[in-house]
Amino acid sequence: MNQFYFQRIIEKIQYNFIPVYNIEDSSILGYKIIKDFTPVGFNDKDLMYQIAYEKGIFEEFVLALLEKAYKIAIEKKLDSYLLFYTLRMNYVNNEREFFTKINNIIKRLKIDSSKLIFDIKYINNWHSFYDKVENIYTYKNILKANAGEKISIKSIKDSKTTLLEFRTLENFKNIKNELPLHLKVLFNLTSHSTISIEELKQLGINYYYSY
Repeated sequence: MNQFYFQRIIEKIQYNFIPVYNIEDSSILGYKIIKDFTPVGFNDKDLMYQIAYEKGIFEEFVLALLEKAYKIAIEKKLDSYLLFYTLRMNYVNNEREFFTKINNIIKRLKIDSSKLIFDIKYINNWHSFYDKVENIYTYKNILKANAGEKISIKSIKDSKTTLLEFRTLENFKNIKNELPLHLKVLFNLTSHSTISIEELKQLGINYYYSY
């Protein structure tokens, strides 16, 4: 798999913009930007990112995907809303340099940085991460539980998150009473298709989406 193949992925990839709704009035908080690699025919995203790293183009590839996503958001006139985007950090060699490049992309596209919120994956030590990107990383975070993982009070504090997305209602219920009052919670209705929006509201969930 050569560099030309990754260029084709960037050209052919599509993005789904999934609305995130306020549970109180169904107004739109923002959009989750979901990468769709189906047109490329490469279903194993983890393997694709690994190969990009082995070819020495991981960061270049990831930044190109991000820039294209934001360009489409602007074209769709969605950049006045919060834009949720997942960033993988497991193959990033220099966090400070990486986010400096992201900052440059955002300035070039003239996007309001306060509208951007990142779901950052593969951070093993949040304290170390913030030390490395001091004065560079100024964006909102969403702390989202991965498969087989639970969100803890420690991870909430360490990540300095703005929003929480639990994978299970059980995890949310177990630590609900310990959550800082200023934190808001969103939930994927698709993962619990039997629960209603009204039930989520009664539980204290603030936002929801379906994907």
